[in-house]
Order: sequence, then C-alpha cells, then structure tokens
Amino acid sequence: MVVKIKTKVYLLFASLMLIGILNFFLLTEVEKISEQDYELVLHTHTVIRHGEELLGQVRDAETGQRGYLLTGDQKYLDPFFSGVKNSENELSTLMYLTMDNQSQQQRLLRIDKLVKEKILELNSTIELYKLGKIDKSIKLVTSNYGKTLMDEIRIEMSDFQNEEQSLLQKRRKIYSDRRVAIHYTFMLESLVFILSLIIILWYVNRSMLAPLSKLTESARSYRFNEDFNPVHISGEDEISELGAAFNLMGERVTQSRDALVDDNQKTLTKLDDALYEATTDTLTGLKNRRFLLEEAKLQIAACQRYKHDLSIIMLDVDHFKRINDNYGHASGDEVLRILGHYVRDNIRSSDLGIRYGGEEFLILLPYTSLESAVMMAEDLRKTVESMVFNVLDGHSITISLGVAQLKKDEKALDTLIMRADKALYQSKGCGRNRVTVSEHDELSSVRSIVADEFQI
Repeated sequence: MVVKIKTKVYLLFASLMLIGILNFFLLTEVEKISEQDYELVLHTHTVIRHGEELLGQVRDAETGQRGYLLTGDQKYLDPFFSGVKNSENELSTLMYLTMDNQSQQQRLLRIDKLVKEKILELNSTIELYKLGKIDKSIKLVTSNYGKTLMDEIRIEMSDFQNEEQSLLQKRRKIYSDRRVAIHYTFMLESLVFILSLIIILWYVNRSMLAPLSKLTESARSYRFNEDFNPVHISGEDEISELGAAFNLMGERVTQSRDALVDDNQKTLTKLDDALYEATTDTLTGLKNRRFLLEEAKLQIAACQRYKHDLSIIMLDVDHFKRINDNYGHASGDEVLRILGHYVRDNIRSSDLGIRYGGEEFLILLPYTSLESAVMMAEDLRKTVESMVFNVLDGHSITISLGVAQLKKDEKALDTLIMRADKALYQSKGCGRNRVTVSEHDELSSVRSIVADEFQI
C-alpha cells in the first residue's frame, strides 16, 4: 500500500496530538485522584478535630456542673448548657463525617449513649441542688458513677481518635505515594513524548528530509561540477517517484548535453576543416590569398600601434611555363608543392607563407626590417637555386624575388604588395634569379653591402 506524503504528515501530526492528549488526560486523572486523596487527608483531620472538640464540650459541661454545685452561682450553668448543646452538635457532625466507616459509626453510637448518660447524671445533680437536696446532690457527685461514665467516654474517644490517626497515616502515605507516582508518571510521559518525538523526527528525516537532501546535493553537484550523480531513494511514495523522475531527467539531460557537445564538436571540426580548406592552398600547404587579406589587416594594425617593422617578400618561379611545357603540369605542380613546403617549414613561426596565385608566393614578415627581409630573400634564392628536382630529371630551378617594407603612413596591404610585385618584375626584367628591393624603399646600407650580388 502506497502512503502519500500528505497522509504521512497528517498521521505524524495526529500521532503527536494523540500522545499529547493522552498525556494530558492521564496526568489530569492522576492529579484528580491525588486531589481526592488529599481531601481524604483533610477529612480525617476534620474528624480528629471534631472528636477532640466533642470531648472538650463534655468536659466543659462537667466543669460548669461542678462550679455551680460548689458556688451555687448561676453563671456556671452557661458552660454546662453550652457543653451539652455543642456536644450534641459535634456528635451529629461526627456521625455525618464517618458515614463511610462502619466501625467508627458503631463506636460513635456507644459514645453518644455514654455522653447522654453523663449529661443526664450532670443534670440530675444540678436539679437536686436546685431543689435544695444538696446532700443527695453531693452524694451523687462523690459517687463513682459520673467518673466511671467519663472514663468510659475517654476510652471510647481515645479508640475513636486512634483509629482516625491510623487512618490518617494510611491516607497520608497513600497521598504521598500518589504524589511520587505522579512525579514518575510525568517523567515517564515526558520520556515517552520525547522518545516519540525522536522517532517521528527520525522517520521524517529518513523518509522525507534525507531523500530531499540527496536530491539537493545531486542537483548542486550537477550544477557546479557538470557531473550527474543519480540518487537512490527507497520506498514507493512521491519522493521516490520524484527521485526516479529526477534520475531519468538527469540521464536525458546528460545524454542531450553530450549529444549537443558531440554535435558542436563535430560542427566545430567541420568549421575548422572548412576554414582550413577555405584559407589553405591544398597543393603547397601554405595559406591562400583570402587568409592573407584578413591576417594582413591585423598585422598592419599591430605594426602601426606598436611601431614595429613589417616587410614582405614576393617570389615567382622563373620560366614556369617552360617547366609545364617540357615536363608536364603534374611535374610543375610537384615543383610548386616542394617549394611551398620548403617555405612553410623554414620561415619563423611569426611569419606567414602565402601562395599568392599560380607560381607566385608571398611571405609576410612581421617584426622584420627591410635589411633582414633582403637577407632572408637572398638566402631563399640561393637555397632554391641549389635544390635538385627529380621530377625535372635532376635539374634545378631559379626564382625571382621582390622585397618591400611597410611605410609609417601606409595602412593598406594593396600598396605594399604592389611595390613588392613591381620589384619582383624588375628582378625578372633584369635577368631573373635575383632579389630586387622596391625603388620606393630606402636601402642605401644594403645596396652598398650586397649591390653586386643582388644586382640592384
């Protein structure tokens, strides 16, 4: 049977309410019983007090009788009459208070009889005295009859009081034991309530809070670490269903994310491949003119901002049409491939080799002065001249080169290439296989050092 969380919460709340109500009623009942025990103790005290009062009233009546007989003064009859009347009242009260005690009732009946006989004896002496029969009155007083009655009354009252004292002790002990029981009951109920609360909290933590904490930790881990950790929640309530749905959702999201990442990586790879194909010459492995146009803008901007040199070398294979005609276009392509690979593998990482078109190549040289560019161009010319090409039956080739440097106020690549291209054609016009510097660039020091070699 599947119990919903809402039902669980209601049941737990009802359990706490039931435990609290049971504790309240139990304590109320025990306290009520304790109050009844206390009232019995007070009742016994009241009985004892009225017993003492009864004996005192009888003694007052006897004292009044003796005072009157000794003095003849009527004022001594007041305590007598008061004692007689009050003793009757006390007996009635005691009979009422001890209705639940049969033995005390029997004893009170005997006491009532003795008290009446004692009062009758006292009243007889007073009447004889009033009639002038003083001798008879004194004789009755001096007899042991009145004393015997009073002694019997004292004995009965003593037994009555002793039984009440014994009953008082028992009731006090019961009341004391009840208070101790209430104390321990309260402690036990408190312990049961606390234990119940602990059990309920443990159950709430195990069935609700702990699973929710697992879900939160897994969600936080997925949020910050991008790693999905499935949660394992036992049970068949809504939280377990939530955990299963969370795991399924996490797996689907992870799969979708991985698929997106994979698709994105494939797309990036395709874009990189497309970009590489769009900006790279497949024959030589060098970048093409399209890439040059974008990269040159950045290089020229950096050159203008940071005040460094920028030079270019343009080169062309001499008599390339003759190579194609004599050895075929495939051999011509192989010559271009070998030449392009050599340029790519021997320039600096900061330099940029470009197949500008056909048999023309361009080398972009940032952070390079005109003098250094001329040196690099001449080294390249000599190296190519010394290379042997198997596809040309062991013959070599020559190249013509033009060098130009970016001027301080020059911001366009076109004019720079135009000057280098013009210098290249000057090399071809002057017999090929040589390096020519653009006539617009100042290179007096280089001219003086390598004029003969470069044929400038």
